[in-house]
Amino acid sequence: CVSDAVRKGFAEGFPMLADKFATVYNMFDAPSIIDKSNQPCEYVVDKCLVNIISVARHDNWQKNTDRIPLACAELRKRGVKNFHWYIAGAGPHLEQNKQLAKELGVYDMITFCGAMANPFALQSQCDISVLTSSTEAYSMSVIESRILKKPMIVMRYDGIEEAIEDGKSGLIAEQNMDSLCDKLQILIQDSVLRESMHQYLLDSPYSNEKAFSQFEDLVDIK
Repeated sequence: CVSDAVRKGFAEGFPMLADKFATVYNMFDAPSIIDKSNQPCEYVVDKCLVNIISVARHDNWQKNTDRIPLACAELRKRGVKNFHWYIAGAGPHLEQNKQLAKELGVYDMITFCGAMANPFALQSQCDISVLTSSTEAYSMSVIESRILKKPMIVMRYDGIEEAIEDGKSGLIAEQNMDSLCDKLQILIQDSVLRESMHQYLLDSPYSNEKAFSQFEDLVDIK
């Protein structure tokens, strides 16, 4: 299983086989991700704003990308306007989410990038990464953000603490819009907190060491 949370779920569902499940985290090619992040990008962000990115497909059932226009509308209502949000990804609800943004009057606050061969080149220019999913097994985008030293806001799901340290590498929001907007407002307005999280990520670089150890335990390498 790709996380302890998934392993525990399987063990609870199949208690007679509980000792047959093991956790091996996904492994990431960090040097390749960093190299791609330094390549030219078709988008140039406005450095006078706090730039946010979500790398996710437009799937309003699990990825909940429709929460992004809703969050922008709420933040604008709160008077928080000094940000721009990029969404890198295609999906079945892309046009629906564009229309929602127009209806809410926040289309100017969001760039719908569609599918991108290399989202890392854009992500490296942004200040914050956000994951709006209701559930994940072991989110690749969270680890990719960590590799790029970008603070994250993630909506809580089982096992999120395996990938993010709340208050240190990012913020965990509950599965409701008020909590998401509260965390967004904090991180948009608090540049000192953003910088401290960035520094924490610089001081705690991602490593596949844990995943390798799990794999070795699984196959009993001596």
